Amino acid sequence: MNSTVSDRIRLHPGPLAALAALATMAALAWVTAPTPAAAAGFVFHANAFLGPQRTPSVRLSAEIPYSSLVFLREDGVFKARYSIAVTIRDRKRDNEVVRTGVFKGDAIADDYNETHSNSKRSRPSKVFPLPPGEYSIDAVLMVKNTHIRYQRTTSIVVPDFLASGMGFGTPEIFFLPFGRGQRVVQWDSFDGRDDMKRADSEMIGLNVLDAQPAVRFELFLNDDVAVPLICGVFYEVRNGEDKRVLYGRSRARLVGEEDIFVLTFDAGNWEPGAYTVSLRATANGGKIDARAETKLDLDVTHAMLGEYFEDTLAILSLIATQGQLEGLTNATPEMRADEWREFWSVRDPDPSTPENEALEQLLNRVREATTKYSQYGKAWHSDRGSVYIRYGKPDKIERTNAVSNRGEYEVWTYVGQGRTFVFYSQYAGGQYRLVEGEMF
Repeated sequence: MNSTVSDRIRLHPGPLAALAALATMAALAWVTAPTPAAAAGFVFHANAFLGPQRTPSVRLSAEIPYSSLVFLREDGVFKARYSIAVTIRDRKRDNEVVRTGVFKGDAIADDYNETHSNSKRSRPSKVFPLPPGEYSIDAVLMVKNTHIRYQRTTSIVVPDFLASGMGFGTPEIFFLPFGRGQRVVQWDSFDGRDDMKRADSEMIGLNVLDAQPAVRFELFLNDDVAVPLICGVFYEVRNGEDKRVLYGRSRARLVGEEDIFVLTFDAGNWEPGAYTVSLRATANGGKIDARAETKLDLDVTHAMLGEYFEDTLAILSLIATQGQLEGLTNATPEMRADEWREFWSVRDPDPSTPENEALEQLLNRVREATTKYSQYGKAWHSDRGSVYIRYGKPDKIERTNAVSNRGEYEVWTYVGQGRTFVFYSQYAGGQYRLVEGEMF
């Protein structure tokens, strides 16, 4: 389009044009294969715990795909070296820097193909003592002998672990193969440890339909508490609307050393979205009481192919034609999982890796669109949400008031794709409708 913003405002065609534009969405085709996620740089974790001397501490750990590093051949193998610079800031003291540090690592690959692997990873870690408080942590990965830099930021709360005589470490979310049921198990006796994968350390793959969540957590006791101690462990999960979807309780025996447990539960019938997992442990008639919570993001569940199947088709219609969706649309409920995998396998830009970058891209966009454009219903039913899911975050967003009538225009520009979309809202803060822009 060559018209200016003011031209578009004067030529505002009204709601019929918006409906006409929306009518094209049902036949959207996949335009280009998405760019692989550039190995995501690296994944960075922070977990609070009590150190050996009963000192509150934070364990910082990274997972670095080999594809993010640069390898040189040495002594018959390929080696890469890197360092991670860490800056820890106190969020309650105007982000004052309280700790800095560097930890170094290296990676070794036996052959050239391994040097480009996303699934093979280097996993360095370092422990920093930190008093109870709220912190933000910046981590910069620097690949030796290159100008390559990756940056990650996370936040963490270090609790006063022993305020009541007992405290939780930072709960961690994992996924493991489906079929473990719902239970709290002591870590030492849990036979699924080797199959657990961190929720944010593995890219979304096609086997995610066969996975279930697990929460790994630690409990710490004050030295004054007599051991062994029998406590009650309560757990609750609430969805984004603050509705309880799971509740349970168990008993745990604490010995005051490595009291680590795993909570497993089946979320296959839950709607994809954000959830909050709350944990509570009590003993001695409630005199000893500790609580913790963590977030759980479910991007893909079996419910997408069951109760929420129409929503799944609506989302996929933003990136695929009706013909491309025919197999999934016409499949029996029992065959939908196979058709889902087939649909995404042909869109995988790099089948040699366990990740499916195309699926990861779509799920990220749906998650972001849901956060930004769900004020009037599901994001993929809104014009801005639909465009966001199909094309991603715009390079530029401009807003301007209408000249001859009330309302506001929002103009999205995708410079690299040569696309512009104009949305109109009749009332301030109201719902925006697409009034100009080519979806193809």
